[in-house]
Amino acid sequence: MKRSEKEGPLVEILMATYNGEQYIREQIESIQGQSYTNWRLLISDDCSQDRTLEIVKEMSLQDPRITIVSEGKRYGGALANFMNLAKRCESSIAMFSDQDDVWLKDKIKVSMEALSELSAVSSSSCPLVVFTDLSMVDQALNPIKPSWHSEESVRLSDIKYRYLLAQDFAQGNTMIVNRALLDLLCKTDESHYTIMHDWLSMLIAVTLGKVRYLNEVTALYRIHGGNVCGYSRITLSQRLEELRKNRGYYYREVYRLRSFWEVYGPLLSPSDRSRTRHYLSLLTSRTILGRYYHLLKSGGFRFGYQRICGQFLYLLRRARVGEEIR
Repeated sequence: MKRSEKEGPLVEILMATYNGEQYIREQIESIQGQSYTNWRLLISDDCSQDRTLEIVKEMSLQDPRITIVSEGKRYGGALANFMNLAKRCESSIAMFSDQDDVWLKDKIKVSMEALSELSAVSSSSCPLVVFTDLSMVDQALNPIKPSWHSEESVRLSDIKYRYLLAQDFAQGNTMIVNRALLDLLCKTDESHYTIMHDWLSMLIAVTLGKVRYLNEVTALYRIHGGNVCGYSRITLSQRLEELRKNRGYYYREVYRLRSFWEVYGPLLSPSDRSRTRHYLSLLTSRTILGRYYHLLKSGGFRFGYQRICGQFLYLLRRARVGEEIR
């Protein structure tokens, strides 16, 4: 189906699937109902054992914009699957899609408008990310939380690298990215697949390009038992119990940043290189005061007082993994 240039550039939507038969038809139908129509949906399936591929193939026969680019290959998780899709993307603009959400009608349109505005003041080699808000709903699309970002303590209008050291706060299913971002994202090989594609995209854009937050809900994020990434609200006592049971979890999260450092470290500014070195030194520092010093110098604090307290509690014990940064 040939599209008119007046409809805007082609947007390739990257969807990684696995056992998604329950909701995938509704997700694809919400993409088909978009007001912006010049899109192509690329689907990579991770050896689903249900009717996911059958449903997708049926829909692709009725809509040539839907293409299965990989089936029968085991990726072992959403990260490798999404990275495979990124490397197959040929368009200058891409969006990431989950298999179980619902996109609001103007999602692509408003995202494209924001990306176009950012592109107008950026060079073609500048990696760009635009991300939006979303609403959390239950399996039947009943509201759980109207805004994902309503309680964030970070200033989304002025996103800093230090915010992203300790956590990702942009959901991949709200992002639109340009070709320069995709090219840098694809510099990561399988040996460095430790950071999810959306977090890595944000790290690249904040350090090497530009990020814009669009304060608008563009999707319904469905919370259910099969989510790869979900949402839950926990009390202070529950968080303390979580800390007790998962003492190594925080250091494993810090360790993930090593792959970003190893691939993109040479491209970072001197200040960002210094900040990253301090943050990764949490893995090797031998003393409590040394670890606190490196955390303060990096500025890599989690959002909210409970989470920051958790960081300091984690740092009371020394990491059992990690190597010196060379």
